[in-house]
Parts: sequence; C-alpha cells; structure tokens
Amino acid sequence: MPQTVSDIILKNPRLTERTKQSGGVLKSFAIGGKGRDAGTSITCTPDGSCLIFGESIASFGNTTDYLAVRISPDQQIVWAKIYDGSGPDHALYAVATSDGGFLLVGLSKSVLATPMKYPDKPLYPLIIKTDTSGNVQWARTIQYLSNTDFSLYNVIQASDGGYIFSGYQEGKDPLLFKLSKQGDYLWGYYYGLSNGMEIHQFRLTELSDRQLAIMFNGKDSLGLFVADPHGNPLWARTYKDEETSLIRAEGVVGDGKGGFVMVATNVIGSGAKVTAAVAVARLTGHGDVSWGHQYSVGMLNVPTMILRGNNNDFVITGITGDGVLAFRYLNQLSDRPVNAFALLIDDNGYEKSSFVSFGPPWDYINAVSKAQNSYILLGAVPLADHKVNFLLSEWQPQRKTPDRSNQGLFSAKTFKMRQETVLIKAKPVELPTIEVSNYLSIHELKSPVMQ
Repeated sequence: MPQTVSDIILKNPRLTERTKQSGGVLKSFAIGGKGRDAGTSITCTPDGSCLIFGESIASFGNTTDYLAVRISPDQQIVWAKIYDGSGPDHALYAVATSDGGFLLVGLSKSVLATPMKYPDKPLYPLIIKTDTSGNVQWARTIQYLSNTDFSLYNVIQASDGGYIFSGYQEGKDPLLFKLSKQGDYLWGYYYGLSNGMEIHQFRLTELSDRQLAIMFNGKDSLGLFVADPHGNPLWARTYKDEETSLIRAEGVVGDGKGGFVMVATNVIGSGAKVTAAVAVARLTGHGDVSWGHQYSVGMLNVPTMILRGNNNDFVITGITGDGVLAFRYLNQLSDRPVNAFALLIDDNGYEKSSFVSFGPPWDYINAVSKAQNSYILLGAVPLADHKVNFLLSEWQPQRKTPDRSNQGLFSAKTFKMRQETVLIKAKPVELPTIEVSNYLSIHELKSPVMQ
C-alpha cells in the first residue's frame, strides 16, 4: 500500500487537446495508480469541492476496491482512501449527504457476514456512510437471500435524510428500497405492470413535493411512474416511438417546474444498419409529452447521465463511436472508437454547447456534477503501460443563444412518442441489513499533494 498519492497523480494537458467543441473551455487531468482505476460517480458541493468515486483494480493492492478522492475547489487533493473488503468490491455511486458526509454505494463479493465466500458468493450491495473526511460511520449489506446477483441502478438521499435505492435481483421484478439515515431498513417493494410487460432499468429522482419519479423501460418502450414518499404507486405511463427496435432508460430529473426530463438510448434497426441516438423527452407533471428530440454526432451514441443545469438547462453526458454498444452493454473493448461527449440543451431541447473527445484509443464519461459556474465530469482514460486512470474534467460551456437551426455539433430530429396509461403493481419485500464495518479495511493515502 503506497504511503503517498504524489506518485499517482498525473496532470496531462494532452487530454484537453483531444476535443472538438461547439463552445466553452475544457480542462482535463488524470488521477490514479499503477493499475486500472475507473471513475463511476462524482458529487460536488456549492463551494466547488468534489468527491470522486470509483473502483481501483490492482493499483493499491491485489483486489478490486472502492477508491474515493476528495478534491478542493482549486483541484487539489484533500484526501484519498481505499475501502477494501475481502473480495472484489465494485464501485457505483456516491452521494453528498445533508450532514456533510458521503454515501458510497456499490456491489461486492466480499464475505461481509454472509455464509458464502468469494468466488462463489453473488454480488450484493455494499453501502458505506462516511463523514466529511471519509471516516466510516456505518456500513451495511443486505442479509444473504439467495445465490443470485443484485444490481443497483441509482440512489438518492430523500428530503427526510433517508436513502432510496433502485435495483434488481436476478429472477425478480425491479425494486425500490429505503434505508434510514442510520442505515436501518425502512421499506421495499417489487414493481410490475399489470399487463405483464417486463420492465427494467429503474432510474429514480425525488420531486419537490417528496414524491418519487421512477423511469423504466420495456424492450421497445419507455415508462414513468410516480410514487408517494413511501413507495406506493400513484400513476404510470408508457411511451413508444414506432421506429424503436430497442430502448434503454438512462436517467430522469425534475425540470424545476413540476415536470420531468428523461434520457434514454434509442436503438433503431439491426446489424450493419443499426443506429443509436440520445433520446430526450420532456413531460408535464401529469406525464404528458411536451417535446421529444433525438441527438447524434455519429451512428452510435449512448447517454450515461442527465443533470439539471445552472440556468434552466440540462447537461447530458455519454459516449459515441463505433464501439459504444459493446462497451456500454457488454463491457467489451475493441479497436473501434469509444469517445466521451457532453451536451448542454435549453428547456426546449435546443443545443447550447457541446464537446466530443477524439483521442485514441478510447475514453468515456460516467458522471457529471455542478460546481459554481462549471460542470465537473468524471470517467476513465487509458495511459501508458496499460494503466487506466480516472479522467476528471472541468467544463465551462460558452453561454450563447441556443441553436434552433440544427447547426450545432450534434444533429437533432424529433422523437415521436405515443403514450399510454398503465397500471403498476407493488409487492412488499423485506431486505434485512447487516452492519459490516468490522469486515472492511480502510487505507488512507498520506501526503496528498498534486504534481
């Protein structure tokens, strides 16, 4: 275990030079060790300090572990820590909590008080609550239920201080469950449509009235349902474009005016003629479609996240290039390009600013967070000697009039959706949690100085 981070921080101006922009300034650098470190989530505070979170593979040990790094507003490292179980721990999401600390969420094959050992143990949630300095306050996993993997789609902190998770367990319907701010289990439900259509990929956000908006998808249609603060469904709708062959929910946010904005990957065609576009739809508070657009900068485009921006606008991040479908959905890399993008649109869906990276062989953006007048983007980039590091970028979009002539970096066309009211059913589920702090090893990387 290294004693300093000074030898694992690398400023790399070359990363900034590999972009094409329709406006704005992009500054990038890499953070990581001597193995493979991939950023998965970032959360920033109003003063511009950020926590970047991801997984570290053989950089600071011999296993796959959580890596969390606190960055100051002037992009200096405040602290960096490894959170290590007894087996592979795969990082997913970080949340800045209302008490100034952080919630670190992922999936683990570590023993963590369950009766099965790695490699036979299935993936189960590993949820760690820290204070502002990264010290563990509590850690929970779900009590062992069956020999099937969990998936987690996202997590939010609710306005009452608790944490709501969306996820899935193999062989069962998608679910929501809630923990208290102390990590105790409060409630959980499996959800299914009454018409029998399979649904997947829950994406969750909390609205200003504490109601929950949950986006999902079937094979070729999107859906949205709204639930009360306790997870009970209130209404649900599905949305379908007749050209869609396959669609995947990627994110939903409130629009600040009582409605919603959804983003999805919309796949049209198959084989050599397949295309994939960034599909964005704005809905009223009752689920009616206000507008829908599809954006592309090549044949294959996959969004990874949507964020409500600083000026009644929306930031969408993702990847583009011939290799994106295999990379995003099969976790496979090839010699085909995979490149990062960010797109800023106004509240009518018109492009305000954007950039696309064009550096060999690949890079990507997983997450974005607001920081004062800019956006902080996090992903991964390959470097020399087979290393992969966190890719951290600060983007200051050029503030300009939205492009209504379709002359921006991205091309756009209408996303036409037919909507239908559906009935969604909720089935209660018990997911007892176990305190597992004593099973974790925490390694702090000393003397955090950026070079």
